[in-house]
Amino acid sequence: MKKTKIDQSEPNPSAPAPKPSSAKEPQRESGQETGKAKPENGEVKAKRSKKFFLLLGFAGFILVAGGLAAAAYLGWIGAPGWIQNKKTTPPPSLPVVGPMIKMAPLIINLHENAGDHYIKATLVLEVAQKDWLEEVQARVPSLTDMMILTLGDKKLEELRRPEKRDNLKKELLDKANQLFPSAKIKQIYFDEFLFQ
Repeated sequence: MKKTKIDQSEPNPSAPAPKPSSAKEPQRESGQETGKAKPENGEVKAKRSKKFFLLLGFAGFILVAGGLAAAAYLGWIGAPGWIQNKKTTPPPSLPVVGPMIKMAPLIINLHENAGDHYIKATLVLEVAQKDWLEEVQARVPSLTDMMILTLGDKKLEELRRPEKRDNLKKELLDKANQLFPSAKIKQIYFDEFLFQ
């Protein structure tokens, strides 16, 4: 059976109903595109690529700026004005060592009941000023005598402990400086210290 005009104008219940057209909206042909133009596939990739590189550049900038700020704060690099410079203290200087006089080795019997223990010591005297070197060298025989008498009064048990040896050095220094009108000897060192 052939459809007539009336049959063709009746709506098909299975087909979707056509939208009513309004006066504001112009009629479009089926070939026209709606609204915005759809970008092609290459244009979408180009926009995504630009966004990716922009985001990557921004993240790199943040990392570099943060690294520079941390390095400036830690003092690895200089930063103008906004970070105070750390006060640098010079390393402690070594004490100035005066001229030295090395005395001859001394072998002395210790003050023991059996008398079979002795000490062998070589002492080095540090003179406080270079000008006093000749005066101290002139007194070496009296210094040697004083050291023999002082060390000969010690017992073996007194010399075995390190703190007693430090006390012995102080005692020798005090007695050595008593031989001069003013303290001429700055320090006494043991170059050799053996006992048996």
